[in-house]
Parts: sequence; structure tokens; C-alpha cells
Amino acid sequence: VLDLHPYTKTSGGHLVPDGYPKGAPEGLIDDLKKVRLVTLKYNDAQKPMISTEFGYTDSSGDLANNPSGPITPLIKAQYLVRGLVLQYALGFKKVYIYSFWDEGQDPFYTEHGFGILDYDLQKKPAFYAIKTLGEQLGECVLEKPLDGCSLPSFGYLFRNINSNENVAIVW
Repeated sequence: VLDLHPYTKTSGGHLVPDGYPKGAPEGLIDDLKKVRLVTLKYNDAQKPMISTEFGYTDSSGDLANNPSGPITPLIKAQYLVRGLVLQYALGFKKVYIYSFWDEGQDPFYTEHGFGILDYDLQKKPAFYAIKTLGEQLGECVLEKPLDGCSLPSFGYLFRNINSNENVAIVW
């Protein structure tokens, strides 16, 4: 298995489509092109991909030093949902969010702001966003990119395997 930590930071050459800020999860698309070139070179293209660490910090004390750019709790919720949908569309078999709860309360230490729950176990907007994504796509499989979407828009069509109803995710 190929295990990646697909963080899209403002540095390190994570290219995003026009209209998206550096650090946005849409940088995963270009990053995966690079990964696929390496896996092809070493005959590993058929290995399943997983992500054992994916997330964003919303540490509020020094937004300028956030490795993914200025991330508010609302932007974090949006980025996590978009990143999870993109990773599914890009072929990841499993994705683990880092982290379930904040590891501390220091607003200037970015590691303390990765949780979808705060240090006191109160739910953040990211918790509700991920919960809603799971409720909407829990029994769905990806059918295809949504017809008619072109950059800067993204859209994917999913099909519920139990009801055969379609669900579209668009941003």
C-alpha cells in the first residue's frame, strides 16, 4: 500500500487551480500527478493509496504562520470536506483525519488546532461538516465528475448503492 500524508501547504510547490488560495485542498490534484509519476517509474502504480494523516489547523493565535495559510474554523470545515471528496475521487482507499480533538489550548502552537473537537471536547464546525458529508455520502459510490463543471468549479456525481439515487457534490 502507498501511504501518503497529503497536506497542501503554502510552501513546497503545492499548485492549486486559478481562483484557489495556496494551501487549499485542490492542491491535491497536482500533488497526485507527481505521485503517480513516481509510482509509474518504480512499477508501483497499482498499489492502493491511503492517507493516514490529513487535516488542517485552525490555531487562531497566529494565522499568518499556519502552514496552509490563514485558516478559520469555517475554512477548515470547508477544506476538510473538499479534501475528503477529492481524495475519494483521486482513488484513495482510506483517509484518516488528523486529529479528532485539539491536543492543547495554545493558540500560537499549530499542532493544538487540528481537532474537529476542541480541547474541551466541544464540536467545531469541521465536526458538523464531516458528519453531514458522511450522512450524505455514507452509502454512495463515485459515478463520475459532474458534467458541465469546469475550473474554478468542481463537481462529482455519486450514486447511493441502496436507493440508486444520485447525490451531487459541487463547489
